[in-house]
Amino acid sequence: MKKMTAIFTVALVLATALSAPLVEAACVANSTPTRINNLRVVTYSDSAIGLAFTVPADASTLTGYDIRYRTDVPLNSLNWSSATQVSGEPIPLPTGESQVHIITNLKPATTHYIGVRATNECGKSNALSNVPQIKTLSTPPDKQIVIFAMIYPKDKEANIDGFKIRYGNVSRHAPGFSGYPSVTEMAKSDRVVTLVFEIGQTYYVSFSSYKNDIDGPYSNEMTIPQ
Repeated sequence: MKKMTAIFTVALVLATALSAPLVEAACVANSTPTRINNLRVVTYSDSAIGLAFTVPADASTLTGYDIRYRTDVPLNSLNWSSATQVSGEPIPLPTGESQVHIITNLKPATTHYIGVRATNECGKSNALSNVPQIKTLSTPPDKQIVIFAMIYPKDKEANIDGFKIRYGNVSRHAPGFSGYPSVTEMAKSDRVVTLVFEIGQTYYVSFSSYKNDIDGPYSNEMTIPQ
């Protein structure tokens, strides 16, 4: 069976954003970053929301993002300054990459209006992005909702059809391991996924890519709860 090279890393994201080195570029006076117009919610739980958007064309001049939300009224440019700013915003990835971020410590069963602005080396910020809204889930009894995020090079997406997330109560490193009993598929354009686990049980989770029903090697294995 043909083997695929493992070129991505998976990580459990609770309060730490994914990041990559920032490429420095000269500041152009009075320039403002390109507006982000495809901010979207890709997954959510009772206390967290996973966001994704495409890094704009002028990524080499960006120094950071400002992500904020409101729960009282829809977010707009007039009430932006009084909105709640999230912590640990990611460092900009290269142009065209899918930037992801997980907002944590949110209230369950609450509608959130979310927006992002980028800042460049001149200290200039772009216009407010589109503003998606999502209602967090009610906290389920005896369940643990976990959001995972990963980094995968955009220039390698053409070589795969998607990702598979496998999990179960036995580690693949255990003697006699015969495979993970549960499998969830994820589109190759996605970078975050939500899984629901029973409280009081230990789960082992691994990701892999696939192409034409041929699975790539497993990622690092994560243990839930950590």
